Amino acid sequence: MNTKTIYLHPDGRRGAKGTKGDPVSTLGEAIERIRTLRAGKADASAPVRAVLCDGIYPVTESAVMDARDSGIVWCADKGAHPLICGGVFLNRADFRPADPAFCSRLRNTPAAPILQFDLNAAHVDFWHDMKTDNGARYAELYIGEARYDLPAYPKQNFLKFETANRKSETAFRETDPVPLSWGDVPGMRAFGYMEADYFSVDVAVTVAADGTVELRHNFSDGRSYRYYNVSQELCAKGEYYIDRERGILYVCPTDDFDTAPIMLSQFEGPILRAEGISDVRFEGLHFAGVRGEALNIAGDRVTFNACRFTRIGNSVMHLNGMENRVLFCEACAIGGAGFIISGGDCENLRNANTLVDSNHIHHFALNGSTYQAAISAEGGMGHTFSHNHIHHSIHNAINGYCPDLLVEYNLIHDVCREAHDAGAIYTGRWHSRNTVYRYNLIYNNVNINNLGVPFGIYNDDSGAGKAIYGNILCGVAGYGVMVGAGNNNQIYNNLIIKTLVSINDDERSYYGNFQESMCRFPGGFFFYEQIHFPSYATQAWNVRYADSTLLKYTNVEDWEDRWMPVAAGRTVIRGNCLVGSGPVQVSPCTAKFSVVRDNMSYDSAEAADIADVEHLDFRLLPDSPVYRDIPFWQDIPVDRIGPRKRNQA
Repeated sequence: MNTKTIYLHPDGRRGAKGTKGDPVSTLGEAIERIRTLRAGKADASAPVRAVLCDGIYPVTESAVMDARDSGIVWCADKGAHPLICGGVFLNRADFRPADPAFCSRLRNTPAAPILQFDLNAAHVDFWHDMKTDNGARYAELYIGEARYDLPAYPKQNFLKFETANRKSETAFRETDPVPLSWGDVPGMRAFGYMEADYFSVDVAVTVAADGTVELRHNFSDGRSYRYYNVSQELCAKGEYYIDRERGILYVCPTDDFDTAPIMLSQFEGPILRAEGISDVRFEGLHFAGVRGEALNIAGDRVTFNACRFTRIGNSVMHLNGMENRVLFCEACAIGGAGFIISGGDCENLRNANTLVDSNHIHHFALNGSTYQAAISAEGGMGHTFSHNHIHHSIHNAINGYCPDLLVEYNLIHDVCREAHDAGAIYTGRWHSRNTVYRYNLIYNNVNINNLGVPFGIYNDDSGAGKAIYGNILCGVAGYGVMVGAGNNNQIYNNLIIKTLVSINDDERSYYGNFQESMCRFPGGFFFYEQIHFPSYATQAWNVRYADSTLLKYTNVEDWEDRWMPVAAGRTVIRGNCLVGSGPVQVSPCTAKFSVVRDNMSYDSAEAADIADVEHLDFRLLPDSPVYRDIPFWQDIPVDRIGPRKRNQA
């Protein structure tokens, strides 16, 4: 069957034939042209290639696909780097030295001369509201592919709520002299961990003349916050502020300001919305410049290969369906999450077989929201996240709440940078059973403000049915592996180096502890969540997840009954190599029903004969005592961790 080719070019025209000499100019026009070509054909899904020539493709409305648009390959022309962009590029020559009246209000001397740009004169929108209900952000400024920040106080670390200063559930008396010096600050907001150290809050805020701060959100004493979008604090290179009354953009430029492209995000997004498509490929395309989510895709056998996603205000993509692929892509300068994955048939226990492999995802969750991971399993079942390189974020790298999840060979570092009760890899609960976390390298997992101690792998909320083995956890500020009780977990053959505690398994779901009520039948949330899983208690479920059928449906307290869910037992912690790390800690009630043995501790990497930890070479040397002390130790395939080369796929 011959493949038809449609061409796109930024200078194309509406109503064009779609040939190389007469190209269309937008995704939407290409979709219309392909539908016209297929209309009346015997095979309405005949294969089509949509080829994007070099250049910038401005986006002002979403392209929408449905089942009629299956079987299309959307790709870059040979040697081309097409940019599908919802932002507007600002002319560097139109920047001027900032007016003295504005500069006189700055509290500190700027690190570089402040420049200004008249957005109204250039007919560039900037949105008076800082946020919208659907998650889209205000217009954000990017120089090259780096996002500029709104001026904040303090710029590093946080302020703390003091008990003595509380005035109501949402108001307090500010005693720091800096905020009291600002006067009226239109559009000012506050960000922080205001109620708990594991989730963030971002709210509008006002400071009255008497120092009363109204947050419009509850807060807890001792928790943290900072102010941002404060014009008076504009002073560090890489910051910007928009005077929304006058339509003036102010910037404190970085050193690359004179050479890199300057873009302000405009389109709310998504660039592409698809429902019911199948056998569609996107290859070598670059999506950028939206204030909200970039792509929202529901379909089967949809592949993104070697694409780039940059300068996005919210998440990169929701991808739902069967046998979908995200391969060899890069995502950076992302305000929210990366790839949010769902799909699979939970009623009939058919795995989605989604594969997210060999991607480079970095500098994400820039807008400060917690649980905005680089890759998330949010529903469905049967996904694989492998060989990805993930780094630089305030919170999790990978989140997983679904059965039959495989997370392997990922290289993760410099995440959880503002987190405490969080893990670089985060999972939990009962229904997400038969999940495997193996051969991942996590290092330098540290809270940069010293406000907490994040974990390497965190099996939270009585997480059950997890296998955690063959991982390397190095330089983790908190626990290498943290288990919040749960049952039927297998933790073995992990190499844990320089952590506060190597492995911790608590008893939160045991009788009398704080999550016991969530585990009781029939009203406990974890029980409810599991028994309402579409296929729970069917024959297929009982065969695949046999261990879960042994949970008793009773709330009679029997402190010696290992089959009670609140016993949090039947976990094995065995044969782990602990180097310069704290001991294995298992709470007494959990320990009664668990196997904890053959975990060997060494004072240093030299004592364990590890090749070169400083340069991330974690191979055990041939004469390492680990082989003697843990006879069943299996070498971790360190050379396979991280992205594969495209010719290895």
